[in-house]
Amino acid sequence: MSRISTAYVRRRTDGAPPGGNNRRINALRHPVKKEISMSAETEMKVKYGAWGLILGAGGAMIIGFNWGGWITGSKSLATTEAAVLSTRAAICVAQFAKGPKYQERLKELKATNSWERSAVIEKGGWDRMPGEAKAVPTVGRACADGLDALPEKS
Repeated sequence: MSRISTAYVRRRTDGAPPGGNNRRINALRHPVKKEISMSAETEMKVKYGAWGLILGAGGAMIIGFNWGGWITGSKSLATTEAAVLSTRAAICVAQFAKGPKYQERLKELKATNSWERSAVIEKGGWDRMPGEAKAVPTVGRACADGLDALPEKS
């Protein structure tokens, strides 16, 4: 009969694997899942910090767009197009004024109906920009408005 030591019996009855009590191998095979918990104080800090971040970002956007000069892409595009149209209208007025018989043509233009003035400018070709084959459709109307503001010399 063989004698079994009490240490051997204790090791086998406490749930250890038959390969021995190797803790590293056991930890790799059966990882221990620990629950992450935070105290009530930490939870409140995180909660108010997140709300502060959200409200701060919203406040910064409101202040930036209303008083800070920020603009959206569509507003930027509209402003750029208006500036280009204004510049083209100024070039059109200059081309109209440089031609011969400027005062007579200006009187004729002011004598025509306001809705026909852009057609008169398009017919004269003053709405075409230098180096361009075709004129932009809105330039004629803007040019007519610019010429309407010019004073007539008698």
